[in-house]
Amino acid sequence: MTPAKLCLVFHAHLPFVRHPEHDDFLEEDWLFEAITEAYVPLWSRLVRLADEGVRYGVTLTISPTLAAMLDDVLLRKRLHRYIGRLSRLAETQAQIHGKSLQGDTARQAVARCQDTLRFLARWKDDLLAPLRHLQSLGCVEIAGCNGTHGLLPLMSSAAARRAQIRAGADAHARNFGRRPRGMWLAECGYDHGIDEQLAEADVQFFFVDAAAIERGRPPSPYGLFAPVKTAAGVAAFARDHETGRQVWSSDQGYPGDPAYREFHRDFGHEAKLEDIAPFLPPDGRRRPMGLKYYRVTGRDVPLHEKQLYDPAAALARTKVHAADFVMNRQRQALALAPTMEQPPVITACYDAELFGHWWHEGPAFIEEVLRLVARTPEIETATAANVLDEALTFPQQSLAPSTWGAESSSKVWLNPETTWVYPELHKAEARMQTLVRRFGHEDGLMARALQQIGRELLLAQSSDWTFLITLATAPDYGRARLREHLDAFARLAYALETNTLRDGDLIAREKRTPLFPDLDVTAWG
Repeated sequence: MTPAKLCLVFHAHLPFVRHPEHDDFLEEDWLFEAITEAYVPLWSRLVRLADEGVRYGVTLTISPTLAAMLDDVLLRKRLHRYIGRLSRLAETQAQIHGKSLQGDTARQAVARCQDTLRFLARWKDDLLAPLRHLQSLGCVEIAGCNGTHGLLPLMSSAAARRAQIRAGADAHARNFGRRPRGMWLAECGYDHGIDEQLAEADVQFFFVDAAAIERGRPPSPYGLFAPVKTAAGVAAFARDHETGRQVWSSDQGYPGDPAYREFHRDFGHEAKLEDIAPFLPPDGRRRPMGLKYYRVTGRDVPLHEKQLYDPAAALARTKVHAADFVMNRQRQALALAPTMEQPPVITACYDAELFGHWWHEGPAFIEEVLRLVARTPEIETATAANVLDEALTFPQQSLAPSTWGAESSSKVWLNPETTWVYPELHKAEARMQTLVRRFGHEDGLMARALQQIGRELLLAQSSDWTFLITLATAPDYGRARLREHLDAFARLAYALETNTLRDGDLIAREKRTPLFPDLDVTAWG
């Protein structure tokens, strides 16, 4: 039997959070936590597998906002400061706790800091470099993402969507030396016509929620287990229910195992303030420190009753769960084979930050999965581009509008808490089109201003701000960022319209938002 294709897709994205006006800014820790807990642990394992000659193929999507932060000199410097603080804290805790479980956990944190620093040194602090290397080996296909992770179905026009897609494709080409063959649309958001804008950008494939194909017309004869082609000729891969449930489900997912590290109890919130004061920023305010002493224990166990984490026991569980995951893919492949005339494609889509940040042991799980699949004849890993290059049949279908949010809808981003956002965004989107028609032929200061106005609009469109508001994760910050970019958009647009532009004001915003340096405003034309 021809092996089934396991298409593992890791979507790496964070909103653009960079605050040079502050010496130390809490929300920048989102990036540093993701680098030390998820990106370096995952990417270093992918490099190790490649160095050892293990055959695998995975798809990794990198958003332009994340790429810009990884490539930023200021944030790289602050990353080293963050690692230094965590390392000193963990070393102190290891000495205090000795050979206890807490000591083991602290030593694990010290080792993670050392591993991160070694990996950064190998790649000269350029965390995009190992991805380029893996892509050159054929182990990884790097796919793009629309500009600032704006939710395309909630935008007011084809021009607004086109600008997001083109900005993402152009940024990807600059970061990775070639145009993206594939693209991750923010939140897997799809609506009719978006495939046409993808085709305009020479994108050959993208990823959708299962509902896009399940509710599409006509029904696909292969269900979710083969990409479909849209009328515009772009292939859509739908995420598989079973692989999602085994990892994402709060009831059935592997990360809920009692042995795994508990995410929600951090030493920074529990220690006496005087014990952590030497490792805090100058303002002395509590914040998560990245050192967590407790394990899940049980899904219904209150936080204050969690038991101590055992790193060795947790690592052993990753091997059990990896074997279970691969065994279930074998079962899927064997069950699907008699019903299909070609190898089934099982598309498993995840946020990259799940592995290591939310699920501390996730990178070890992925490494073990890739090792096991390489020795399993019924299945093989394949990038989405690999699948596209094979002589498979892709049924044509009109996809249903959908996202990978709750109920495959947009209600996570559009709800009573956020309805005020979209009328303002839509007005700005229409105004941007007018500005491009009016001033798109200008050069010098006016051309720079038009580009900056476009950046502010793209940043305001980020789905992260409404997500933060809806989930009350950081609602004040989400609202502040929306207001910042909408206000900057309005000020610069008015100055351009009234010929009152001032170079100093423009430079200040350019320095504040150093991304999309070659932004093509004609996409709004």
